[in-house]
Amino acid sequence: MAIDTTVSTDRTIDDSNLAGIGGWLLLVAIGLIFSPIRMVMQFWPLYQTVYFDGVTWQALNDTSSSTYVPYLAELIVVETVLNAMLLAAALVLIVMFFTRRRVFPKLYIALAVASIVVLVGDALVGGMLLSEAAFDPDTAKEIARSLVGAAIWIPYMLVSRRVKATFTR
Repeated sequence: MAIDTTVSTDRTIDDSNLAGIGGWLLLVAIGLIFSPIRMVMQFWPLYQTVYFDGVTWQALNDTSSSTYVPYLAELIVVETVLNAMLLAAALVLIVMFFTRRRVFPKLYIALAVASIVVLVGDALVGGMLLSEAAFDPDTAKEIARSLVGAAIWIPYMLVSRRVKATFTR
């Protein structure tokens, strides 16, 4: 019996069987779906207290109040706008994902980076305004979660053959 020792020089790989939402992209899909829900559940109680409780909002803006901190109300407004933009971007990302748009991986990466920048920036500015540690345990945990997620999923979006085969429209 002879052993075939010829080496194939055909390096083309058929990725058509990779096209579609499967494999690790299922985890991305789950994360995308739950991300806006988590964002709303995380921020709604805070914003409800600050914006819809007239006493709290008044105290934040009353310079004679003992709880007044210069620029804190402005920071809260900017934080709210940025979080609303991140929420809107997460919803757009879901649509781009399920319609398999070519731009999805780039937008995913941009949103991952933007989330980290907003978290760190908010913590630093808030820490300066309140003259306390910028990274309390909850903030540090959220930043670490975002960094780990970015460290896993950004390279995946950049090198995955499944991503390249799936997002083609």
